Amino acid sequence: MTTAPADAETSELRRRARLRFLQGRQKALAADTLWGHEQCAEALALRRDALAEAVAAAQILADDRIEWTRALAESGLTADDVAAARATHRELTGEAFPTLDAQLGPRDEAHYVALTRAQEAVDRALAASLVVPEDSRTLRLVPVAAIVALALAGAALGAWRLFREERTAAASAQLDVPPGFPPAKAIDGDATTEWLLPHATPGWIDVRFGRPRALRAVRVLNAHNRGFNDLATHDYRVEAFAGDRLVGAARGAFPGINPAGPWARHPIDARGVTRVRVWVDSVHGAAGGLGEVDFE
Repeated sequence: MTTAPADAETSELRRRARLRFLQGRQKALAADTLWGHEQCAEALALRRDALAEAVAAAQILADDRIEWTRALAESGLTADDVAAARATHRELTGEAFPTLDAQLGPRDEAHYVALTRAQEAVDRALAASLVVPEDSRTLRLVPVAAIVALALAGAALGAWRLFREERTAAASAQLDVPPGFPPAKAIDGDATTEWLLPHATPGWIDVRFGRPRALRAVRVLNAHNRGFNDLATHDYRVEAFAGDRLVGAARGAFPGINPAGPWARHPIDARGVTRVRVWVDSVHGAAGGLGEVDFE
């Protein structure tokens, strides 16, 4: 009878901790859904809230030293693992995350992965004590590797457009007259700048990716030599490579010089793509080039 108050106190601690734990998992699953659908700014903020719930649950449960020790032992984690997750929470609590998807960059992608890893560590420590049979219908505990893969998959399937993944451009040649028409102008996201070849010179432009990526389509915008509207590509070829292996190709032709575009889209379904080359085979006017090369 003398242990009843202590038992009641432990039960109340577990109830409060379990509520915060489940709220954290619910927010985490919602964040991953948003991330996978390219609502990345909202997903990032929700991921931080999810980790806050998990840390709060851990702090509540840690008030019962016996229960906390058992939870760590059954999870296979150490106190240092959880402390590292808490440190991530403290570090990113004061971080000013972007509020618009268009403002996100590679640093924010890294933050999403860090938040995910941290929460999974805390959740593993909590699960043994706080998950009960009725949770199995609504709770999905995902291994760290799987959830991080989901975050990276979100980047591969769409968020790369927001992050402007690392790309570099090289070309067989370029027109060296002011204001300058280097290949980088074709991947800068600015349709008013262009890569142009020297007069009467066919050639190519290569776009290389910082890491292999999946590809659904290549989009190209023709050049027109802004202000003069006298240079453009006619016939061209698109080739996608995984290392030295050709994994996709397409051909196209622009009917004439058109300062207003339009874009030409070529479906190319490939994985592990490391670079894309666009060949300029014939031109309108004295030279050809491209205004932009982009990817889906």
